[in-house]
Amino acid sequence: MKGTITLQRLMILPILALTLLLAACFGKVDRVVTNYYVLDYQSSTERQELKQDVSNGKSLQVMNSRINRTYNRNQIVAKENFYRVRFMSNDLWANRLSDAIPNIITQRLRTYNIFSNVSRDSGQFDPDYYLETNVLNIEKLEDKDPRAYLRIEFVLRDSTSENVVLTHRNERYYPLTDDSVVYLIQVFNNLIMEETNTFAAMCIMHFAGRLIKKPGIDFQDPLTAPEQYIYQQLEDQEANQVYGELFLSTKAPITNEMLYRVEALDELNTKVSEHVGAFNTPLYLIPGKYRVITGYNDDIRMIMNVFPQQRTVVERNWCELKVRVLDQTQSKVRQIYDIWIQNEDDYGYTKVGTDFSLSDDQHGIEENLWILPPGNYMITLGGYSWSDLKDFTTVCLKKGDSHTLTVVVDPSSSSGNIMVGAGVLSDDLEVGTIKFHKGIIHANVNLTSDNTIDKNDPSYSLSLFGTLDNTIDHDFRPFHLNMRSIYDVGANFAKDADFRINPDSYSLKNVFLMYPFGKQRKLLNNFAFYIRGDLNTHFWDEYTQFPDKKNYIKYNTDGKEIERLMDQEDIRA
Repeated sequence: MKGTITLQRLMILPILALTLLLAACFGKVDRVVTNYYVLDYQSSTERQELKQDVSNGKSLQVMNSRINRTYNRNQIVAKENFYRVRFMSNDLWANRLSDAIPNIITQRLRTYNIFSNVSRDSGQFDPDYYLETNVLNIEKLEDKDPRAYLRIEFVLRDSTSENVVLTHRNERYYPLTDDSVVYLIQVFNNLIMEETNTFAAMCIMHFAGRLIKKPGIDFQDPLTAPEQYIYQQLEDQEANQVYGELFLSTKAPITNEMLYRVEALDELNTKVSEHVGAFNTPLYLIPGKYRVITGYNDDIRMIMNVFPQQRTVVERNWCELKVRVLDQTQSKVRQIYDIWIQNEDDYGYTKVGTDFSLSDDQHGIEENLWILPPGNYMITLGGYSWSDLKDFTTVCLKKGDSHTLTVVVDPSSSSGNIMVGAGVLSDDLEVGTIKFHKGIIHANVNLTSDNTIDKNDPSYSLSLFGTLDNTIDHDFRPFHLNMRSIYDVGANFAKDADFRINPDSYSLKNVFLMYPFGKQRKLLNNFAFYIRGDLNTHFWDEYTQFPDKKNYIKYNTDGKEIERLMDQEDIRA
């Protein structure tokens, strides 16, 4: 019985220990809070010049708004580009927009006293006019410079004939200098009220018998305060440009920022302004005609049209080339090289540029990606000219090509030429690419025998030597780890001699990088904190052999005796 109880207690103890361990591992889990937002009337956006002392005597019923199906939901909508949206799951509208938007519009029109009666419910009277509002877009545009975007339409309709009396349609952007959702809702609220102000001014002019003319026309009669307001708003609408996107992409994957230039052109293709874009990142531009300039020497030029709310993707009519230099162990070698392009009209080549290849010790950097026009190219090593015909290779690049030229060299060559071979290899071979683990084993066996002294009793010796070289390279931003271990070990066997292990050397080199800044920091994205630790040791004990037996005493560095032995043939070194 005692044995059974003791066994049960022993089984309970590990369970309790595991429970305590799990309780300690799992910290406090924060519950995701759902936030609700409302559109509220703000009197601070009222315009005094639009308030009327006497109404026009007509009644108005404000109908429920028609909301585009994409936005007719509780979630606030964020648009990541022109065609992809995201719904904020934890930030919701407290009320339906189809009811919330006409409510604040009704309050604004009542304040201006344009109509004798403005109501959301027509149960007590027959209205003279109906106001319909259509919300086509109400969203947050998420890009490098976030903005709020509203596209809304006001339609004033006669209740008897159901004819459209007046319409107002506009789209507005507003920069979001604050990332909070509270500020986003405030901007939405203000944009709706500003468009309501413009519609109210148009109603005042319509019922006063005044025509609404295009901005820029000289007016003979003095303008009233509502007219001055509406014409100012119309001028602002023309200045409020809708943007388009220009997109250049590389076929080869890159992490470093690569820039290109864009020139805005007028009708005569004359440069009027200049912009700078980055490959693989959309560039927001005002719709129009542009000249795109890229290439290592700015020798690739294209004229493109950017359209409103559309992405213009530039066709790759250039070529891409990376140069990777390796030694015969497939380790990267830092080597200067020059690129030359073959002349079309005469014999010879013209120099394009110079660069250095990367070595295995250069972490967090990738080979330079050359953007080049189609043509025949020569690559020379060591600073040689194309006419020297030494250490060179050629490659033909066609429109849209993206290749990595692999050059194998022997830096220790004494012949004067270091290039062993070169060519564009298949990407499936992964030659010279960074692998998580790379290992090399070198082995050398040497057997000798000698019978010159005694024909019937030859002497012999056997030497074994090996090197184990292992490298681990792992990039997991914001960290990068590189470890390399080299172990040299050898053994010697000889007749009438002791077995010896020599050499016995182990070295471990560790490099750890931490990148505190992300890619969005253009100037500091390659800045990193550097930690390095090296280890040099051996695995086998070393002994010194005595020709005769010896007595010895060993002392430490402080002069204290630590060992005393008699009649010893060797001593541990």
